[in-house]
Amino acid sequence: MADLAARFMNQAKPRPVILGGYVNGLGLARSFAAAGMSPIVVDHAPNLAFFSRFVEAKLCPHPTHDQEQFLLFMEALGSTLSGPGFILCTNDIWLVPVSRHQHRLQSTFIFPMSSWDVIERAITKSKLYEEAQRVGIPCPRTMYSSSLSELRNISEIIPYPCVLKPSVTIGFLETLGLRGRTVVLETRAEFDALISRIVSYGLETRELVVQEQIPGGAEHLYTITTYSDRAADILGYSTGHKIRQYPPDAGTIVAGCVIDQPVLLELASPLIKALGFHGIANTEFKLDLRDGIFKLIEINPRPGMWNYSAFAAGINLPMLAYEDVVFGTAKFVGGTRRKLFWLRTLDDLANCLYVYRATGYEEHSMSLAAWWQSVRGAKVDAVFSLNDPLPFLVELRDFVCGVFRTVWRKVAVRCETAFAKRR
Repeated sequence: MADLAARFMNQAKPRPVILGGYVNGLGLARSFAAAGMSPIVVDHAPNLAFFSRFVEAKLCPHPTHDQEQFLLFMEALGSTLSGPGFILCTNDIWLVPVSRHQHRLQSTFIFPMSSWDVIERAITKSKLYEEAQRVGIPCPRTMYSSSLSELRNISEIIPYPCVLKPSVTIGFLETLGLRGRTVVLETRAEFDALISRIVSYGLETRELVVQEQIPGGAEHLYTITTYSDRAADILGYSTGHKIRQYPPDAGTIVAGCVIDQPVLLELASPLIKALGFHGIANTEFKLDLRDGIFKLIEINPRPGMWNYSAFAAGINLPMLAYEDVVFGTAKFVGGTRRKLFWLRTLDDLANCLYVYRATGYEEHSMSLAAWWQSVRGAKVDAVFSLNDPLPFLVELRDFVCGVFRTVWRKVAVRCETAFAKRR
């Protein structure tokens, strides 16, 4: 890989190519734009980053539903660039096919990431926890299943509440029609009901992970976002914790606080070193208040949803990766330099004021005043930017349309019910 980057140095300057145009892709694009670079954003749908004034947007085939056509698209894209493309993936649906098929793309793209064998160990939770335990990183109590009998046995002995998730995330929960990345099971009856559902879809032989649920809400979930070089040494990092997520028990971040937490670097460094991981990663821990220990939840070997918070707090990780891989000049730059709140403001406000209550999470709802108090201080919005306003205007349009559709459906149901009664 070093020889490839050296050869590219004699050509045009490598251009960032960001796969995925949602909030995380927009954050990466703006991080590059701050350094005067114009990235290409590729997605299978015209997502938020497509509307940024800093990017060139390109639609592509779906990377998992139509993988071969996607790879052919990437080969064609690479052949049209004046210099090499510098690839960053924002989601596992992009990361898996690209890392598996680096050999097909490496003539026209630079990969600031590990090879597939390393990434597979990171995204396969059974392998990740095995590596973590080998180097002494605390983990929740964990059990594994790859058969119906093992799953039923676990349901009898695991303490409740517990968390169930696939060892490899892609496709499992979507097939079951469930939201989020994990399933929280409060009772044995809920576990048995989920087993029946898993069997009905023929997924009982899929490797599954069942863990004790560490007590506490989203605010105890801490993330360290890092860039590590080819020697798996961390050159820069940013730490923070979630404030809220949706769904609130096991979901995607909508509000977080960037704050220095050096212990996370002490935990993440030996794990990344043991994996031999090169690239940008998000490693998540949960603080267990029962013993005061941070315990490993997962590692995402790619930029995550709130990667732009690192830039806002003073650490430009995408450019650090670029400088390291392309120029070989990057040095350790440290970590979080200022405290701030990162928000997906429209979603977070809607959740707190209405959605939590409407979807059965009433205990998480709050007033406007309470919401404001919870994020009082310096803030950065995931989408809104005065010098790049169009993505937020598109998000606002979609938000308003979504509210209108929800209200219209409720009105239609009430009218239909009233009309039926008159009959």
